[in-house]
Amino acid sequence: MAVVFSRLRQWRTVVQGLQINPGWQLSIFVLGLAAGRGLLGELAPFAAPTAAIGALFFHPSSCISLLAGMLIGLAARPSVYQGVPSLIDILLVVTIFFIARRYQKQLTDSWVAVVFFVGGMSLIIKFCFMAISGVQPGFMPALLSESALAAAFAIPFNYIFRDYPQQKNLFFILLLILVYYGLGDLRLGSTNIMEVLARSVLLVVAGGWGGGWGAAAGVILGLFSGSLITALPRTGFYAATGLFSGLLKSWGPPGVILGFLMSSLFLSASYGQLDNLMGHLLASTIAVGLYLVSWRFLPFIPGREKKESGNVQPLHAEVGVAQRSKPLEVLCGDSFSVSHLEQRRLLLTISDGMGSGINAARESRIVVKLVEQLL
Repeated sequence: MAVVFSRLRQWRTVVQGLQINPGWQLSIFVLGLAAGRGLLGELAPFAAPTAAIGALFFHPSSCISLLAGMLIGLAARPSVYQGVPSLIDILLVVTIFFIARRYQKQLTDSWVAVVFFVGGMSLIIKFCFMAISGVQPGFMPALLSESALAAAFAIPFNYIFRDYPQQKNLFFILLLILVYYGLGDLRLGSTNIMEVLARSVLLVVAGGWGGGWGAAAGVILGLFSGSLITALPRTGFYAATGLFSGLLKSWGPPGVILGFLMSSLFLSASYGQLDNLMGHLLASTIAVGLYLVSWRFLPFIPGREKKESGNVQPLHAEVGVAQRSKPLEVLCGDSFSVSHLEQRRLLLTISDGMGSGINAARESRIVVKLVEQLL
């Protein structure tokens, strides 16, 4: 047992030395897996921009996780175009990844270059492969639409990935969107991930902004669910669920959950078969659990502002300018000031006089007063 713990400590030291965060690597792998499997309608526009932007801005260790997830997702996804194997998508992703990595400096200077690179590579590689393989005519409209969507998605991907340590909230939202479209068809008992995520989003939006925004989110989720056959009934169900969930928003999370469960029970009459009804109730239950977890741990949940206690004592501070000279100096040239801006907000201004004496003190005091007036 001592040998096992010693090996574990050595492995932890190696991982820390490589600066590898297992949670971050898992998130990147899931991001790549969802982008590889993701379909928007009958098109696959997520893989190309994810490969390009990840190659440009991710650390090499993260690039390995991203590329591995994308290759697995592409291999598990059926081909979008009839008669065209999934190998063309794998070839496209690998080509974009290594070209973007090779010309990283040139592409990171301008987001416009990234957009044209992603759209152009997606169009050229797939068109050449289809033309050589002798695919029947008629694929061009779908190919043009897919390339245009890939280029369009490169814009938000570029904004988020360029500074992803500072865009954690947007990165998490992007991850949810890709999981919704890429892994939404995976089963969770009698339901699937898409149903659970959609209802969780409705709870968050309705709890943060009310029933109107909840209904609007339901319409968007229903229309972009990826199934044209069930789009209208799904849209109506999501819109009604979002509306009823936000009616009791003033009661806090218990009111939102109560409205959501009441609407789920009311609309459960539309499920004719027992299996569909059980899947509906299971998805609603899991969504409530995810909503409670997100309310507790996620920092950007809307409507969760921290309320100040009514017994907080007001802050007091002396307002003025203080200076202290160094030994053998008549007057210090540095100045600082503490001023009231508004209730419970103070301004500390510090100015370096660049020397000592009356002139340096006067100049630094002017800077302090100017900053106070500007703010």
